[in-house]
Amino acid sequence: MALRMARMFFPLILLVACAGSQVLASEPGNLMKVTTTTRMQMPGMSMPPMSHATTVCTSTRKPDPRRMMQGQKDCKVTDFRREGDVVTYRMACTGAVTMAGEGRFEMLSGGAMRGSLHVTGNSGGRAMTMDTTFEGQRVGSCDYDPPAQ
Repeated sequence: MALRMARMFFPLILLVACAGSQVLASEPGNLMKVTTTTRMQMPGMSMPPMSHATTVCTSTRKPDPRRMMQGQKDCKVTDFRREGDVVTYRMACTGAVTMAGEGRFEMLSGGAMRGSLHVTGNSGGRAMTMDTTFEGQRVGSCDYDPPAQ
């Protein structure tokens, strides 16, 4: 179950890192190497941190989790704030797995990024906490195809 929860959130983390656009044609993009580390805690379960590195083509625009969450049924972003290159927000999901959390993303020089997401929730009557950190480095250019809205 813990692995299933982590897999459910990994696309969300990448989506926040990969800001979308409403334009459907290819546009110049950033080729990013993103390393994500997730630590899950559930009462009575001991789980080691899970790390995953992947290379993704992202938009050159600043991330906006409100846009990324549009494709996540039953999830909503609130308290969105952008101050310079830092984005903070709260998120909440209802449905089979309920959760609420806070995220922070920072755009760094050279196209790099880092961030964190802290989520608490309930899955099948079991409480869980998930802390995710990620770092992304620009490793080149690519042709970015925005997701359909």
